[in-house]
Amino acid sequence: MALGIVSILGLGALAGPADADERDWLIVNRSSLADGAAIYTLGAQHPGDWEGRFGVDIGTTGSGSHGVDTRVWQWGNRPTDVAWYSLALPGPFPNYDWTWDKAWIEGNVIPEENSYRIAARIGRQESFGNLVEASLQLSYALSGSGVGSNAEQTMATAPYLRLNILPTDTALTAQSYVSDTDFIWHSSVEAQQQLIKGMSLVGAVSDIGLDSQNASLRLQLYRRW
Repeated sequence: MALGIVSILGLGALAGPADADERDWLIVNRSSLADGAAIYTLGAQHPGDWEGRFGVDIGTTGSGSHGVDTRVWQWGNRPTDVAWYSLALPGPFPNYDWTWDKAWIEGNVIPEENSYRIAARIGRQESFGNLVEASLQLSYALSGSGVGSNAEQTMATAPYLRLNILPTDTALTAQSYVSDTDFIWHSSVEAQQQLIKGMSLVGAVSDIGLDSQNASLRLQLYRRW
């Protein structure tokens, strides 16, 4: 079993060979927070048709001195402590249009909040010549928090459609979200136009169909290096 390193304590990723996408990866990362604390991520990933990821995010508190991290580990005492997992399964009948390409089972557990999330997603991609690439996903999630009589659960679903217009370097995204807390569809439409390689303009409108007080408009110009 080959082993690669995605990131070492925030110092960046080590370059891998050409077949790096087919290797198993060890995920090690450190992220600093504004309050001087940090989040350490430790996990593993197995790529391929049966793709799996699992690991933990552990928060620390205190401050370092003399360049040495002396923070105290606080498992379960910070909201940033999360155990997470994801498993991807290939579709059962890849040659039929009515089945999905891939399905995901994923979720997390947050001890600080006594909460958890279990989600399932199915997705399919289609190409229409050299003009359009379409990606469709349907997801269902069960979230829970609290214990005993204070326990609460929420069911939600979120369909997602993305169209890549290849000749114009344009991407159109439509997505919605509804849960049993309000039974209202919260929808958004986003358009992304690549101006030059690495630079794109994004426009988005959220909460379509609701009154103007809840709607939002976002324009963003960003550069990717």
